[in-house]
Amino acid sequence: MPDIDFNIHKIFVEGTTDQGLIQFILEEKFDQEFENDAAINTAIVDCKGWKNLGDKLKLFDTTKRVEEGGINLIIFDADSKQNHGGAEKRKQELLGVTSGIKVKCEIFLFPDDGHDGDLEDFYCSCFKNEML
Repeated sequence: MPDIDFNIHKIFVEGTTDQGLIQFILEEKFDQEFENDAAINTAIVDCKGWKNLGDKLKLFDTTKRVEEGGINLIIFDADSKQNHGGAEKRKQELLGVTSGIKVKCEIFLFPDDGHDGDLEDFYCSCFKNEML
């Protein structure tokens, strides 16, 4: 797979654990190479919580990214109603933050892009119940 141009495409994640997982997947499964930590942080942006996504909007809509058809991939936790989230609610909140920008946004919510939960629920789903 050819290297992804992260000046054009960006991945926004909720925290450092998510950033590490996405980095691992890109490096190990898609042969993506990162020169250093700065390259990783430019490609996979740690928002330090879903509520801070709006603070990163200046990275979303640069002229070059609009002209080149850039894509913003947003990978956050769906969370649950107990912590003021839930898959549908969180998706609507994120769409509200990104509405009006010209660069396409795609959203994936852990654990499976349809149910309430988080990255840790995703990890647990990777193992058989007997192993937990």
